[in-house]
Amino acid sequence: MAQDDEKLFFDSSSGKKESLKQLVEKYTTPLYHFIFQFVHDRQTAEDIVQDVWIKIWKHRTSFDQHKSLKTWIFTIAKNTTFDFLKKRKMIPFSFLQDEDESYIFETSDEKTIFPLEMLEQEELKKEMYAFIEHLPESYGAILFLAYRDDFSLKEIAEILDEPYNTIKSRHQRAIKKLKEAILLKMHPKGREDRIKSKV
Repeated sequence: MAQDDEKLFFDSSSGKKESLKQLVEKYTTPLYHFIFQFVHDRQTAEDIVQDVWIKIWKHRTSFDQHKSLKTWIFTIAKNTTFDFLKKRKMIPFSFLQDEDESYIFETSDEKTIFPLEMLEQEELKKEMYAFIEHLPESYGAILFLAYRDDFSLKEIAEILDEPYNTIKSRHQRAIKKLKEAILLKMHPKGREDRIKSKV
């Protein structure tokens, strides 16, 4: 699939408009959702997506053929989004500032697998994504990149220009917060009981 994308990219660079159209159709929606996690405004996200495609075309000759096109595209999207936020002094500090990195994880280095039924059933998948949208940018962006766009944690670290261990740390905390949100939704009375027990 990645090779197909790269072929489309190089074909488009050679003047084949249909190839460029296919790439735009494939990546515009994922880019929009990724950018929306930071700007929280539909029109702004759409405008930034357009800027991203302009930059991709403008800098097409700088793409390293030995690297992933998908990662390169999302890196441009992140940089364009953060440039926009910096100009408006809206940079998401919750994303840039990480918690203590000394946390010891019991899970593996790579992505934690969600329950199979949540990923296979469209309605459950949409519900899970709805939970993610309400998490802080530092968590939501990583989970979307990992589970919706199928990036590895190493690729996410490259896209966000962060150390791998930082992304690993945020990913694990994001999973924990997502599970807590899902459990709270499923068992709201449990939280009430816990609050009453502390009174």
